[in-house]
Amino acid sequence: MKINISKAIKQFFPNPSLDLVYFEAIANSLDANATEISLKVNIQSFENSKSLEIEITDNGEGFTNRGFDRFCALLETDSPDNKGLGRLVFLNYFNKVNYDSLSNDSKRTFILDNNFEREFEAKTSLKENGTKLSLNNYKLEGIKTYDYIRAETLAKSIELHFLPRLFLINKSGKEVTITILVNTEIPNTDKNFYSDKRIVSSKKLPKLKSKLFKIEQADLYANFELLYKVEKDYENSNLTIALNADNRTIPISDIISKDNIPQGHNCIFLIQSEYFKGKVGNSRQKLELEKNQFNALKYSIIKEIKTILEVEIPSIIERNKNKKDFLDKKYPHLEGYFNENVAGLVDKNKLLEKAQESFFKDQKETLEATHLTEALYKKSLEVSSRVLTEYILYRNLIIQKLKSTNHNNSESEIHEMIVPMRETLKVKTYFTDLYRNNAWLLDDKFMSYNTILSDQELSKLIDELAIEEEIKQDSSTRPDISIIFNGNPENQKVDLVIVELKKRKAGLHENEKVIGQIQRRARRLLEYYPNKIQRMWFYGIVDIDDDFELYLDSNEYTEIFSVDKAFYKTQKIVYKVSEEKIECPIGITILSFDAFLNDAEKRNETFLNILKESIKTTNKKV
Repeated sequence: MKINISKAIKQFFPNPSLDLVYFEAIANSLDANATEISLKVNIQSFENSKSLEIEITDNGEGFTNRGFDRFCALLETDSPDNKGLGRLVFLNYFNKVNYDSLSNDSKRTFILDNNFEREFEAKTSLKENGTKLSLNNYKLEGIKTYDYIRAETLAKSIELHFLPRLFLINKSGKEVTITILVNTEIPNTDKNFYSDKRIVSSKKLPKLKSKLFKIEQADLYANFELLYKVEKDYENSNLTIALNADNRTIPISDIISKDNIPQGHNCIFLIQSEYFKGKVGNSRQKLELEKNQFNALKYSIIKEIKTILEVEIPSIIERNKNKKDFLDKKYPHLEGYFNENVAGLVDKNKLLEKAQESFFKDQKETLEATHLTEALYKKSLEVSSRVLTEYILYRNLIIQKLKSTNHNNSESEIHEMIVPMRETLKVKTYFTDLYRNNAWLLDDKFMSYNTILSDQELSKLIDELAIEEEIKQDSSTRPDISIIFNGNPENQKVDLVIVELKKRKAGLHENEKVIGQIQRRARRLLEYYPNKIQRMWFYGIVDIDDDFELYLDSNEYTEIFSVDKAFYKTQKIVYKVSEEKIECPIGITILSFDAFLNDAEKRNETFLNILKESIKTTNKKV
């Protein structure tokens, strides 16, 4: 059998573990109709892994001539239940595997190693039909866990792995006994590791209930049987979900998170069906199904398990409902996309991913439609509501992030959260910049802009207004945020918004500077482009303490409606055009940070509630 063992192992057994050695040897014994199987593990100590030796003896049919021919030809089998690869896993851990076999038509001993070429001796030490495997010369530098060589844990994992098969053997009236014997010279009581003996018997299996069901999306005619046990067990709280396929047990426990089962319960769910026959991968570690088939299988199994759990553990009903309500509240734009049959059991991230995938599918369907039917038109309205809801949720995140700022945050940090500094946002890149421009915090009307200049010199703004004169560029002429909206400066008058920020708790002196900065900005703009500006709004965003509030009252600012403190004043600005002095009134609004954020939050909350109700109403109709 000339093969590259290391390459074959990587290809056929990508995730091997030492327990696969036990499982493969015992499975071969059961395939040979053995009724008594003995597993012996000999090791000097856990630390001395090189001393590990394993011996498996059975009273099966032994190697017949035909069986030996198949053994010598990789991948050659007489049954879809067998893959003809299992022996490779032995050579992943041991340099040598000694075989001693007696059957009705032959007796033979041989050594399986990397150089095996079907040589054997026609002799045996056995008195009755059967096979004995002796695995020695352990290859690896260590053993991953004591569980692989502890009799108690080996018995549990072997029983669990072969539970469906032993269940069927027991059902047929036969009996199989598997004896596990561990011998060690140097025990470790702290790790519960010592010489020990355990027995697994098909007559002493856990009592399993049975439930039949169908999965029409997978196979219209195949029957599926779910064998299960749900019991209170605070010492062995566990969850096991597996398939019985090709006489092998394939764990699929990742489809339901163990954390989603109430503590103090030991749950076993085993699914078997003729549908699985021949669908196991070469390593016998997973099913080989198309994605849509596997998803149909997975969600049907979860649905059946959920039904069982709700009967066996009634408290899980309220628990799962709370989790579903949490998802709907946290992600309202996806309400109706969360699979109610699996919510609360499946990992939250996986459930969210599936819901998002379904949402994107609906978006794609409506956007790519060449003709909108009545049904597709209604769906497009619903999808639009969900997209807008998702955007409003993003807004909430920005508000909460800004609310978490304090006096330790610099002015530039706060500025970056509103509009990225030193950047120019243009209407032609509106959708690209949608999640970077948060001018809506001031007023939603400012989302319809022509240009936003963030922390740019006033000369840049004048350039945007197409003024040819040059002005000196210095930091004192730099507004924090400048917005040109409601018009195109190339052919019509425009509205301007100028925003000044001060860091939190900046103090009276710094806050007073905002008023002066606003007045200078207005004068400069009016002087350079009096005929291009039809209206201007000036905003100052500061922390308004008692001292600054008195300052605003003294300068005839009027308090206006807001969740927190907000003041407004029409300020007369005098500027020169060709030596002529001209008076122009401008509006100045001074907002506290709390007013700035809380007012935006209230508007956001109103939009979100309207959208949520719309989505809920649509879901009820569906």
